[in-house]
Amino acid sequence: MTKLEKRNKYFFGLGTVGRDMFYAFESNALLYYLSNVLSLPVGVFAAASMVLTVLRVLDALNDPITGLIIDNIKSPWGKYKPPMLIGAVTSSVFFLILFADFGLTNYWFVVVFGLAYILWDITYGVNDIAYWSMLPSLTMEQKKRENMGAFARICANVGMFAIMVAWEPVTSAMGNTPHGWFIVAVAVTVAMLGFQCFTLFGVKEDKGRFKQEEGTSLRQMFSVLFKNDQLMWTTLSMALFMVGYCTTTGFAMYYMQYVFGDKGMYAILAAVVGVSQLAALAVFPACDMVRTLILAYGSWRLVIGPGYFLRHGFIIKGGRISRSSSVRYVIRGRPGSR
Repeated sequence: MTKLEKRNKYFFGLGTVGRDMFYAFESNALLYYLSNVLSLPVGVFAAASMVLTVLRVLDALNDPITGLIIDNIKSPWGKYKPPMLIGAVTSSVFFLILFADFGLTNYWFVVVFGLAYILWDITYGVNDIAYWSMLPSLTMEQKKRENMGAFARICANVGMFAIMVAWEPVTSAMGNTPHGWFIVAVAVTVAMLGFQCFTLFGVKEDKGRFKQEEGTSLRQMFSVLFKNDQLMWTTLSMALFMVGYCTTTGFAMYYMQYVFGDKGMYAILAAVVGVSQLAALAVFPACDMVRTLILAYGSWRLVIGPGYFLRHGFIIKGGRISRSSSVRYVIRGRPGSR
């Protein structure tokens, strides 16, 4: 790598640490905040949950259009940095509104929450698409691009699992109050904006390296999407994966609190998952020859994993769910060890 490429690698990767803290706090903790901190009436909570569900589905339609808009941007500051900056600042405002307690407990809460959430989703999507779209413009060599991307994904996972490990003990230490949660949201927002500065001010694009091409129209975009069967199958598989992933992570806290009986263990669970994922990212680039086998093995484990966890993690005794001795042994140590 040249000196500029090395600089871009590190400044680009560091830019996503705060972004992924920001997104992970919303995706993993927002639902818990609504149900267990604000203590909304059942009907209001159900309506707010429906807003989350519907808007996350509609997000699949929003992203291609956002990408089309970014693709057609021409500015003195490049194609990606203006929408990245605008998306970071505006999504921060709506993010804080999501975690602000306005004292509403009726359906006006659903209106305010729904508007804030859809605007957060759109503006964060602008930032996210602009950020990852910048990667191919940093180098023309595939190996270097993969190296830059691998470092960025490591940084993303560091940010994501840092907040996943920290949010439960920190909010609990602050009394698990709406005010305490808002302070944490402010801290996460500051981290997001701070780390984004690495990319906005540190990454240097070589704009003269790439030829100027005609902009893409909305019709051309949908033509590419729906006439490319390989792209459609990849999109479908990714959508199904994200449904399973978001469901698992979204219910993990409830599982640890109400089934396992110790919500403090959520941080331990997140730490184990984080270390495992970082280890996988570290070794994956060296697995070029066996990536298909890894994909097949990983998919198989994803199918049987939840069933194994339910079968061996908990057993039903006398009409109630209790922890099995095997889980107590693994997590708390063998009897008499403490």
